[in-house]
Amino acid sequence: MNKRDLVAEISARRQTAKGPTAVIVDELLGAITRALSEGREVQLRRFGTFALRPRKARTMRNPRSGDPIHVPAKLVPVFRSSKKLGKAVDRGGVGA
Repeated sequence: MNKRDLVAEISARRQTAKGPTAVIVDELLGAITRALSEGREVQLRRFGTFALRPRKARTMRNPRSGDPIHVPAKLVPVFRSSKKLGKAVDRGGVGA
């Protein structure tokens, strides 16, 4: 499912136009992105948590030349699902 499919499903279930639904979905994703970029965690009860995890600096190899490349440390976004979401996915049901 991509963002267009998500907007279509929400607008069909709520019987609303796709335009305003798309704006809300964009605002939701933007709010999550802004919070993470500010170093904050986003907890959505019964769904999961978006957070940042540090990744250590490391040395890798260029696949073409074999030369070593230094990759600096950075923060990467991660998602941890809630127990309720995990159970809903495991049994193939809706209700997260």
